[in-house]
Amino acid sequence: MIAKFLSRLDSSFRIFILASADLFFLEVAVFLTLLFNNPIQGIAYKWIYFFILIFGIPFYFFTGQYKPLTRYTGSKSLYSLILRNFSLVLIILLVGKIFGLEILPLQNWILLCCLITIMTGLIRLIFRDLIYVFFNKKNKRKINVAIYGAGDAGAKLYALLRLDRKYEVVVFFDDNPKLLRRYINGIRIISPKNIL
Repeated sequence: MIAKFLSRLDSSFRIFILASADLFFLEVAVFLTLLFNNPIQGIAYKWIYFFILIFGIPFYFFTGQYKPLTRYTGSKSLYSLILRNFSLVLIILLVGKIFGLEILPLQNWILLCCLITIMTGLIRLIFRDLIYVFFNKKNKRKINVAIYGAGDAGAKLYALLRLDRKYEVVVFFDDNPKLLRRYINGIRIISPKNIL
């Protein structure tokens, strides 16, 4: 039901949902970071809530956070997200120094960056998978496919078939004993001897 709802939204409303989620997780990340530091001393660092609220979403828009299509979120998008969040935290830190505000210890800034990245990255993966599940249900009649070869070529073929949505990869076959009984994205790799 959620996946169906997300798939029917126009792009501007999807961006609004993602931006709202990002704003929420930015504030939660600050809260958890200050809680980890010292709940009593946290009052001195309340300025971080304000500045991350002011700079966070505009910075994300300016750096293209909402341009990638959610359903095609991959490792490259996540690496960009890590770099973007590192830059945002660095900006907040520099602004605090410029205004002569109380600065958190370095480990807390690292924690803040990690928490923001985990939360904002996770919500994108969840949205991507929900949309993928919806489109899978929409195309119920799929052709089951087995891929021979679980190396780079097999993994690339799997990625292409996954995007097509007409095919369902059910198994990988490979001669390499080191790959047997392992998995590619939850799909088992077995010996070609098991074909029959």
